[in-house]
Amino acid sequence: MTTVAAKREWVHVRRTANGKLDAYVEQTTGPVAVSVSLVDPYYGSPSTLTPLEKILPGLPSAAADVDVVVLRGVRLEMVEEGARELAELLADRWGRPIELGALVPARSRDGLRYTHVGGVKCDEPTLVPELRQLELRTQIARAGALYRPLGAHIALPSGFHADAYLRVADLFDGGSAISRVADWLDGRVSEQTILVADTWTIIPLLQELEQRRARRTPSLASDPQPVLTFVSYPDPDEVRTLLETVSGLLVTRPEGRVLFILSAASSGGLVENLRLQWDRYLPGVGLDVVSIVSTDSTLNVDSLCTVSGIARHPADECPLCKDGVVSPLIGIDRKRYFPVLTARRERKMITPVCAEEHKEFWETVDSCGAVHVHAHVPEGSPLTVREGGEGAPAVTHRDIAIDVVALLGNARFAEAVRESLSAFSRRCDLLIVPYHHATDALISLAASLYPDLCSIVVKPGWVERLKSELRGKLRILILDDAVVSGRTLRSIHRVIQDQIHLLDEDQRPADGYRISAFAVIGRPHNDSLWKRLGDSLRQTSDSLSLGCYKKLLMPDRSCPWCDEVARLERLQKEIRSAPTLLGTGMALSAEDREILSCIDERLDVLTLPQTGAITGLRNSIFLAGPDGAIRARSPDRLTPHSLFGESLTETTTFAAVASAMHTIRLQMYAHLESSQGVAWEWDVARIVTAFHDPLIQASFLRAARADELRLERTSALVDAAGEALYVHSDPERRVSLMLAAEHVWAAVAQKYPPLIRPIFLAAADKVLTDHEGRQTDKTKRLLQYMRGLEAHLTLPIGN
Repeated sequence: MTTVAAKREWVHVRRTANGKLDAYVEQTTGPVAVSVSLVDPYYGSPSTLTPLEKILPGLPSAAADVDVVVLRGVRLEMVEEGARELAELLADRWGRPIELGALVPARSRDGLRYTHVGGVKCDEPTLVPELRQLELRTQIARAGALYRPLGAHIALPSGFHADAYLRVADLFDGGSAISRVADWLDGRVSEQTILVADTWTIIPLLQELEQRRARRTPSLASDPQPVLTFVSYPDPDEVRTLLETVSGLLVTRPEGRVLFILSAASSGGLVENLRLQWDRYLPGVGLDVVSIVSTDSTLNVDSLCTVSGIARHPADECPLCKDGVVSPLIGIDRKRYFPVLTARRERKMITPVCAEEHKEFWETVDSCGAVHVHAHVPEGSPLTVREGGEGAPAVTHRDIAIDVVALLGNARFAEAVRESLSAFSRRCDLLIVPYHHATDALISLAASLYPDLCSIVVKPGWVERLKSELRGKLRILILDDAVVSGRTLRSIHRVIQDQIHLLDEDQRPADGYRISAFAVIGRPHNDSLWKRLGDSLRQTSDSLSLGCYKKLLMPDRSCPWCDEVARLERLQKEIRSAPTLLGTGMALSAEDREILSCIDERLDVLTLPQTGAITGLRNSIFLAGPDGAIRARSPDRLTPHSLFGESLTETTTFAAVASAMHTIRLQMYAHLESSQGVAWEWDVARIVTAFHDPLIQASFLRAARADELRLERTSALVDAAGEALYVHSDPERRVSLMLAAEHVWAAVAQKYPPLIRPIFLAAADKVLTDHEGRQTDKTKRLLQYMRGLEAHLTLPIGN
């Protein structure tokens, strides 16, 4: 007898569909007497009988470094002849003696027995149970049957909670997998055995066992035996019903026994309940209970395989429920034994923290009249200019534009920017400034901080001047008014670096030179963009290459006024072409002419010139003024002591509200990035009642996106709509025509979902119709305009 040194690895090898050998290595927790490779050379391809002498020498390296090679799924006669030669071949190939064995069918409880067929013989009495464990655990891993959710835990059908769930039905991902498990159970099935399973999801296994019995007993082929299962995880009444069915079958099977196949045993509760009822209703009848998989080795259940590492707890004492990381609970359907797919909706409020975060800044901006919305903004240097050619700065569109020139005219603001710039870069030898409307203001700002400053403006001819000014410079600063994407900064930085590499040694900057960039306002779309920009400018790991005085997270490329223009222009075209399309040749109705007049008037407000300075909306940013006028220079301001700022104008109010909402939006994106089945929406009912000022509500409606208003029709929302639009303690603000018009626009612009639109349309219509009994020509015209928009831009909504 040869004893082999103790090792810790068990290896399972099987042939895949493409004919390759796939190795699965299992590390054991303690030493075993031998290292074993279980090889299943014909798994999934019984018709492809490649000779073993070709398969085994080509085993993966993990499977070759073993003491015993056990063949699986082969007939004994296939390996007995020539087994000695094959064992010698492997010993020569691997440089050590090995044992060659096989698992073959046996009419015993194990279903399979181990047979030594060649080579040395190792003394390992528990080889068969270990190989069975290896085969099933391998299949669990390969089939992905163990479900361990990220950031959550499981409510098992038994009522216990666990950090993972094993769905045994997933083991049976093909005919070979069913056949291999049936091999281990076949010895328990006799002619009169009644097959019972705890779940219908493993019926294919029971059908395989029944077909094998029919092949062994031809008389049963024409009389298939019933296969019994529970419909779902059973309660005591369902167990009794099953036992009644079994009792009826035993009438014709006096020697009958029941083989109860449990898919998975975790708590043992089902088996205990079954045995108690069995002793009561079927005393003396043989019951053989076997679990395919057990997740608790201490259970009094005969199991083919045990899977460890699953934490299980009683529901009322579950520490996982108190763990902030995995506290969400995923249920398992008691019928399908599959995770219950549930969706969760999170409603978000505009919190006071976000509203007040930049309050002082917005008050300063407001005092300087520095905010434009739906704005045309001159950009920095275009490509032709950065290359030294001719060209004028391009113009880009911004949802919200902040005029830094106007802000720097405020002495207190300018001093704060100087302090911030000084802390970022105490010295500057060469200043580079893009060419746009803020160029002169930026140079003046830097000149007041850095004496004898050499500055270059990025306009035609700047590259040639740059070459002549770089010699010996140590601190090079790119200064801009505002950074959104950072395209201008990156472009200038790249040109400077390119020119430095082209210069002769004596024309280059000083050793250890630093290029940095500073913006008065950094307003990226998200933090990741700002970080990527900083990384692209960094020269060393410890240097700070990007800075700003004020950083705001601002929305961009989602301008609500551009959307309004597109919708109104489309409607304008449709109304004007309607008589021709209908073939009537009739003139437009008086109502349609009035709607077109209102559309023309509104589009005239929204059409902006492009100049060398920022141009955008400063007034009439909403559909109508407080008095109902479509072309309104609104004097309206926020009510005192607002969280967003003191008495802000409507333009600054929108900027402050949109910025706060975008901060929350990005937080929700980050929160839900790795979540499944979770969506978020604005808590409209709370927002429109808590922030009752019409300017805040109107700003919220303009800044919200349609996918953020997935609202349910509830009584709370109906009440909130009435309170926001009609019932208010302040008579002067009780009915705001501007706010009513904005709610109508949110409905016709399809921000509100279809079933919610009637709620706000009805409330707004009441405001526009009643208006405290103070109907004027303006309010009548606005009412006609809103009803026209509603009729043309929304479809009828059924019950």
